[in-house]
Amino acid sequence: PNIQKFFNAALMKGLETDSGLHSRVYDLIKELNRVCPSILLAVLPQLQEKLKSSDVNERLEVTRLLAEMFSDKGSELASQNKQLWNCFLRRFNDIEAAVRAEWVGTCKN
Repeated sequence: PNIQKFFNAALMKGLETDSGLHSRVYDLIKELNRVCPSILLAVLPQLQEKLKSSDVNERLEVTRLLAEMFSDKGSELASQNKQLWNCFLRRFNDIEAAVRAEWVGTCKN
């Protein structure tokens, strides 16, 4: 519950926390996904909403993050979270060229 509260505050409300970790929230998600993906189940819907954000930089950051998470060795994220996977795939048709380019760039790796 505390992890969910932290990510809810950082991702959805944009609140700074006393820990100073706010600026590294995507790095934290990436690392938690590698060691214990199940801990992020409540966070994934928030990432999906970030993919739909009107803020281009936000969409870029989340596209990069999810590309890494989906491509991690042994990752079952796409098969276990089809809704998030489909939302990620739609970035191929993003209105912003930079987001489309980032998405295509992740496919090369």
